[in-house]
Amino acid sequence: MLSGLNDVPWAHIQTAFGTAEEVPQLLTDLLSGDLQVQQAAMNALREEVNHQASVYEVSGYVVPFFVELLVSKVRMDRIALVEMLYSWTRIVRSSYPAEDRAATHQHMLQALQKAIPDLLRLLADRTRSIQRMGFMMLALLPTDHSEVAPALIAFLKKQKNNGFLTDLFGEIAFYARVGMLPNLAVVPSLLEQCRTYLSADHPSMLQVEAAFVVIYLSQMRLTEDTQRFLENVMRDSIPYNLDAQEIEEICDLLAVLPRQEFIPFCVRVLPSVNIPYDAHVIGRLLLDGLFKDVIPVRRWNPLPMPHLARSRAEITTEDILMPMRDTVLRVGRYYESAAHKVEESDLMGEQRHILHLLLQTEPFWKVPTNLLEHYGLPADRQNLQRFLEVL
Repeated sequence: MLSGLNDVPWAHIQTAFGTAEEVPQLLTDLLSGDLQVQQAAMNALREEVNHQASVYEVSGYVVPFFVELLVSKVRMDRIALVEMLYSWTRIVRSSYPAEDRAATHQHMLQALQKAIPDLLRLLADRTRSIQRMGFMMLALLPTDHSEVAPALIAFLKKQKNNGFLTDLFGEIAFYARVGMLPNLAVVPSLLEQCRTYLSADHPSMLQVEAAFVVIYLSQMRLTEDTQRFLENVMRDSIPYNLDAQEIEEICDLLAVLPRQEFIPFCVRVLPSVNIPYDAHVIGRLLLDGLFKDVIPVRRWNPLPMPHLARSRAEITTEDILMPMRDTVLRVGRYYESAAHKVEESDLMGEQRHILHLLLQTEPFWKVPTNLLEHYGLPADRQNLQRFLEVL
């Protein structure tokens, strides 16, 4: 075990806090049958080679030894080893290192790629979390290894555990959203399997995560099946057992779609959302999508909506557009009804852009006129547009 450990010039290699003279002993301690010794060594290794989930000069040198320990029969905290390998995989895929760290990242990438034959064995591990992280490492690593894509596809096809697949699809979608796409050879099979779940009769979070994967891997476009599915979710979220956070996750997904995809979807779905909370979130979603090209930060803090247990038929347009009130309020407070003008210095450029965009959207004109008057804005379209001319 740990062959070649003494061939590495540890004393000349940097860790997070110095040089790596102690690393060989820490790796050897992982072979100890004493759980306390193993745990102390693991904690020390985390600090030295993976502090704050980062890559250091020493990190690439420990990869082959981590992998050797992983596939051995030695009892230890194997999940901790995989977590460190997974964090390094994400880093070399997602970050653009400074010039002085480029060699470190390249060394790490080469070490991980060299370990691929052993990483493939993790797909057959008994521990589900190790299987999941092993799958994601292999899916994210850039490689031309001939066994990777067939192994990942075969692994996916064997999965029957909806909870496991839900987590796996959620992770794939998360990284795809930030530009970390899976191995291209896997994508067609991945899309095919996700679309199979979208057509299932029994609503579940697995379908939601599958929809995310399809959208992100389809170059951020609403395909026919994902559009139909997401409309069903928004119109009747209860069978999917979605909570508030999950509804917001769907809204966040839609809000990053291109405008030509996003706005027609929202306008079509707005009148038929299921419950007041859905209406409130979709209203904010509409704002997020409309103004995403103007405002860098999409997360809004609209005025709170009381939790009202009302039936679908009783939901009003005012409920749906309630998040717009915050915008109207912030702009309207500077409006002087007598002079019909505002001081340039009093109205932020961001707010002027918001109001201009808001007035170009048809849903805004469904806001009751008394709501406009309440916030000090002209209640008819013509005067409101005149008001804009002085901005």
